[in-house]
Amino acid sequence: MCASAMKNSDMEEGILDPFWARTCSVVEIELVGMKGKARALLDTGSEVNLMSRSIYDLGQWMVDCDTQWSVNSINRAKNTLWGGCPGVSVKIGNVVEPTNIFVHDSLPYDLILGQPFITQVRMEYKVLIDGTHMAKVRSRDDLRVIQFPVVKPGHWRNRKELRGFESKDEHEDFRKASR
Repeated sequence: MCASAMKNSDMEEGILDPFWARTCSVVEIELVGMKGKARALLDTGSEVNLMSRSIYDLGQWMVDCDTQWSVNSINRAKNTLWGGCPGVSVKIGNVVEPTNIFVHDSLPYDLILGQPFITQVRMEYKVLIDGTHMAKVRSRDDLRVIQFPVVKPGHWRNRKELRGFESKDEHEDFRKASR
């Protein structure tokens, strides 16, 4: 829909206004071999898939600890990876695909699913006119597909203002939304 065809109410809500920050896509997933669910950041800017050491400890997948790989953080600090787990089965909805995941000693998320996973499941991502962010993933054989919202409109982390907002515990917000 082009901007001229949008209703005035859409424009008044400011969906298309400039923002200082927009929330990232975080989804609830399951890992075959681990009880319970984990939260994963779908990160289009990451060249690798990463798993926190605490999540690895829950699943105990096969790991190669002699990879000698490292990742750079935003401040250019090098972080050595603890190891690499080949073929960990990641489940989103009805789509289950094995993917390679590195183990990192300290992550702010349970997992960061980057370009290897995003490409493997041919993730499609779109933003609807109301501000909802949608993702669609499919199995390699194209027999299973799921489309789901990853960010809802009005998310508290979307910031139009530079100052004057209250900080929240993003982990608690995720736990409440998952219930």
